[in-house]
Amino acid sequence: MGDKKSDLPPKSILETIFEFGHKAVLKDKPSKDSSGQIFTHDWEVYVKNPKGDHIENFVEKVVFHLHPSFDEPVRKVTKPPFKVSEQGYGGFTINFEIFFRVSYVVLFMS
Repeated sequence: MGDKKSDLPPKSILETIFEFGHKAVLKDKPSKDSSGQIFTHDWEVYVKNPKGDHIENFVEKVVFHLHPSFDEPVRKVTKPPFKVSEQGYGGFTINFEIFFRVSYVVLFMS
């Protein structure tokens, strides 16, 4: 058996599209927490497929890194929907990590 390209099995390619986004909605009436902090918006940040495909087949978890002022600023989401919903009053940068599932394919050839 040679090692020419034509001797190799065909590759299977799987492609999926991820949408990363957020939305914020102004509250009709601001709310307060127990410390007196005022919140003016409800918001969420998410990772999804724009067509509704099941990315949980490929994604093990998404870790969102919120502003340190939040309780539990590091949020690990391990099942869909991969999103965090909160309330707030200002803007900040959110970093996130996507962890992919690892699968192995074994081919037996004779």
